[in-house]
Amino acid sequence: MSKSVRAATQIRLDELLFEKLKIIAESELRTLNSQMEYFLRRGVMEYESVNGEVVPAEYMLLDGLKDTLPGLKDVLRPEEPHS
Repeated sequence: MSKSVRAATQIRLDELLFEKLKIIAESELRTLNSQMEYFLRRGVMEYESVNGEVVPAEYMLLDGLKDTLPGLKDVLRPEEPHS
């Protein structure tokens, strides 16, 4: 199984929202980061279900090569984490 490339980012949140996220993450047995990523993935999936798939330009080029390079498909569209 290949590892997906992870982007590091910094985010500013309302303090009450941040505290709620921590409580939810703890109740779901996830790290705060994993919980936030889960919510973001759900939000993107909901957006795409209404508006169609969002594909960044650099992925469109690589998508054409996915069948020629082993493991590239996993990087382009990694499976949902099971955490």
